[in-house]
Amino acid sequence: MDIEEAGGEIFTTDADGNVTTISILAPGDNSFQTLNVNDNDVVKLEVDLVGSGSISGLDFDKVEVINAPGLYTNIATVTAGGVGDDDAANYKNPPLNPGIDIEKFTNGFDADTLAEAVEIAAGETVTWTYEVTNTGNVSFAASDIVVTDDLEGTITNISFQGDNDNFLAPNETWIYEQTGTAQDLTTTTSSEDIRFHLTGNSYTTGHNGNVRTFTEDGVSVDVSAFSSNKDGSNWRTAYLGAYGGGLGVTNRNESGSHHRVDNGTSNDYVLFEFDQDVTVDRAFLDYIQHDSDISVWIGDRDGDISLLNSDILNDFTKENNNGGSGGHDNARWANFNADELTGDTLVIAANPHGSNDNFKLEKLDISVPGETSTGFYQNLGTVTAGSVSDSDTSSYTNPESQPQNPGIDLEKFVNGIDVTDLNYLPEIAPHADVTFTYTVENTGNVAFNAHEITISDDNGTAGNTHDDFTPTLVASSDVGGDGILSAGETWTYTSETEAAQDLIITTAPTETTFVFSGSSSTTGHRGNTRTFTEDGVSVDVSAFSSNKHFGDWNKAYLGAYGSGLGVTNKYEGGSGHRVDNGGSLDYLVFQFDEDVTVDKALLKYVGHDSDISVWIGDRNSDINHLDNSVLGNLVKENDWTNHGNDRWANINDGNLTGDTLVISAFTGGSNDSFKLHKLNVSIPGEEISGTYQNVATVNAGSVFDSDISGYVNPVA
Repeated sequence: MDIEEAGGEIFTTDADGNVTTISILAPGDNSFQTLNVNDNDVVKLEVDLVGSGSISGLDFDKVEVINAPGLYTNIATVTAGGVGDDDAANYKNPPLNPGIDIEKFTNGFDADTLAEAVEIAAGETVTWTYEVTNTGNVSFAASDIVVTDDLEGTITNISFQGDNDNFLAPNETWIYEQTGTAQDLTTTTSSEDIRFHLTGNSYTTGHNGNVRTFTEDGVSVDVSAFSSNKDGSNWRTAYLGAYGGGLGVTNRNESGSHHRVDNGTSNDYVLFEFDQDVTVDRAFLDYIQHDSDISVWIGDRDGDISLLNSDILNDFTKENNNGGSGGHDNARWANFNADELTGDTLVIAANPHGSNDNFKLEKLDISVPGETSTGFYQNLGTVTAGSVSDSDTSSYTNPESQPQNPGIDLEKFVNGIDVTDLNYLPEIAPHADVTFTYTVENTGNVAFNAHEITISDDNGTAGNTHDDFTPTLVASSDVGGDGILSAGETWTYTSETEAAQDLIITTAPTETTFVFSGSSSTTGHRGNTRTFTEDGVSVDVSAFSSNKHFGDWNKAYLGAYGSGLGVTNKYEGGSGHRVDNGGSLDYLVFQFDEDVTVDKALLKYVGHDSDISVWIGDRNSDINHLDNSVLGNLVKENDWTNHGNDRWANINDGNLTGDTLVISAFTGGSNDSFKLHKLNVSIPGEEISGTYQNVATVNAGSVFDSDISGYVNPVA
């Protein structure tokens, strides 16, 4: 249809030649529709061009035609202004190009290949979704669209329908949905019966603890022998022989002539360690003498067994099998394991509670459990819309079966510190805040609901749970807030904050006596030092002297004699080796390596009198030179007596404690002399911190775990 030929003005211009209106013949109508146009506006004209047609009077260099597939319309974008030539352009409807696409998902996964199959446990809900998209330029009515699944049938449930107009427009996507129950896709092959022939031509004696290996149909077993005394103690390795009649044992109490499995003076055991789980059905016993009662143990070992013992056997399931008496002609099959137990370890012994059973083990019948494998459920989704269609596959499989293996771990922290060694507890001052936190991790493959998890703390006394120590779950630690502690998930609990206990205690003082004696010369190097140690306390002793007016201070020689310590000053010969106040004043200086309390001093070898002066206190540094300034920093007292006998001088009326003691002949006298034989001191008790320790326990279903924590007070 030629619009211009249909009559009517196509466009109108203003005085400047700009387009002001555009008139278009309405489809199927002889009248024009007029659109007002402003300068430089963009006008979209939707023109129904049935067959071929043209629009006259437009500059088609300024026209952009945009196809809207499937609508059978053209959209022309016209820029107003500068349009006015008489060129014509012909536009045809776009070709019909229908298209459809389907994408199929299983539980939200686009599992196109078996390698991408989703794991869904048998019996769980499985949801298939089918995303259908119009990829062409032709719309489809809902009734024109059919979605089918080769295993699930026709899918009619539309969970999402785009703009809900019942037409699947170009580029629009609808979602179809189907739910079902996941199938059990596991299959197990039949078990395989295998017979081991346990024969050979070995010596009757050999290396104790030897191992023989037998292999049948891909299954291997290591066999060894052991023996114990009759009460089940003193387990030892034995020699395992292989003979025409089967396996036999020569233990350390037997010679080669006794090489059957027997329970005579000792009990013989044959250990079978298989390389995989098997079910043992029966054993053929040959070369029987007297009787062939046996005991059998079946189970799984933790590791290779180098020495069998009662503890290992107690971990297995035991049963007995009694046989009749007789000889070689009465060889028999011993049928056991009625419960069809499966394990990787078997032990066969002559009945340990008997004494006349002996045989050889010739054959062993076992069955190997069938293998379990998992198949795939793969289905094909197909969509048909008019003349077009598309298909897509998706699949799932069952997860590999895992045994229920619950596990829980508890880690306890005090003020954020994880105590790993109770010898190094964190320091918390008395009455400071203490908060215990507990992290609980699911270390198994079984999830726990919140109500299955309980935590208790003994509050420092085992077994006595205190309400103040009932931890509270930190909600933010529950991933997803679902109230389920999933495998690998960790939750955090906290206790209420409380005040740390005062754990400081002071030990009792230690009383000790220093004995000052020796056999030194009466003269020697002035300024020498003698060191004495008692009960872990050491003291350095040196001597000084001064004239009677406390001037002219000098170092003196300190002697050690049978009666105690004495002083020879620079003005005395060897005969004047007491502590005295004759021509000069003698001083003994005691420098302890820690604070002590001096109680009394034993003065011996006394001359006319033994009045003394005493100074007690703490020195600022080591005393290398005594003078008035040093003494002035100490507390002085005097102790008098009126006789010349040996005596204990009770000093330190103020019970002072310090690291320095000075004793001299009385500074105000002239006839006092003595030797200092003993010194009684009291070592003050130490301030130490006790420990606060508490044990937390978590229970989750059938499993539990505990962890200990604690603290001490800091000590100055």
